[in-house]
Amino acid sequence: MRRLSERWPAGWARPVRLLCRLASVLLVALPVAVPVRASGSARAATVLLDGGSTQFHIVDSLAAVLNGASITVRPAPPAGAPSDGKPGSTVMLESGQITLAPLGGSLTYAGGGFRFADGQAHQLDFTHGQADLSGGIATALVNGSPDNRIPFARFKLDPAKVRLEPGKAALSGTVTMTSSTAVALNLAFGKTIFRAGEPFLEYSSEFTIAPVTSDREPMPSAPTAPG
Repeated sequence: MRRLSERWPAGWARPVRLLCRLASVLLVALPVAVPVRASGSARAATVLLDGGSTQFHIVDSLAAVLNGASITVRPAPPAGAPSDGKPGSTVMLESGQITLAPLGGSLTYAGGGFRFADGQAHQLDFTHGQADLSGGIATALVNGSPDNRIPFARFKLDPAKVRLEPGKAALSGTVTMTSSTAVALNLAFGKTIFRAGEPFLEYSSEFTIAPVTSDREPMPSAPTAPG
C-alpha cells in the first residue's frame, strides 16, 4: 500500500491524516442501536379497549333477498337498533384489544346480536359475538346456546379503515356469510337463499381506549395503507 505522501499532491498528506483521525474518533463516539425488548414492543403495539359498540347493517343485496322471502332482521336483546333504522343491530363491546404489529386483535361483545324471523313461528338468533381480528373470523351462539357457537362471518381488516385517535378507536368494513350461518338460516326457514361467501353485513365500530397507566407505553400510531 502506498504512503499518503505518494497518493496525494504535495501539501495534502498532513490534512488528510488529520481528517482520518477525526473520522475514527467520531465513529467510536457514535451510539450503537440496541434492539427493543420484545415485552416493551408488545405493549407499544397493543391498544386495549374498554367500551364502545359496533353498528351492523344487512347489506342491500341481502336485504332485498330477505324482503322477498318475508324474513326480517331485528336486534336480539340486549342489542339495540341501528341509529338510521335500517335492518341490523348495534351491539355493545365487553372487552377487546387491537394489535398493530401485525394488525389484528380480538373483540368480545356483551350479549345481544341478530334475530331473524318470518312471522310464522320461525326464528333464529345469533348472539354473544366474538371476533378474531387477526384471523378474520367472527363467531356467535345460535339461539343463545353455549354449546352451539359457530363461525358466523368472515372479514379482512383494511388498514385504511382502522383509525386511532386519543382515547378512541374506529373500525369499518364488510363481512361475508360463512357456510355454518348459511346452513343454519336455510334449515331454520326451509329456504335455499342463503349462500356462503356472499356479502352479509356492513359494520362500523367506535370504541374507547383504556387509559394509559404507568406500566403501559403511549398509544401507538395507526398503520397506514400501502401507497
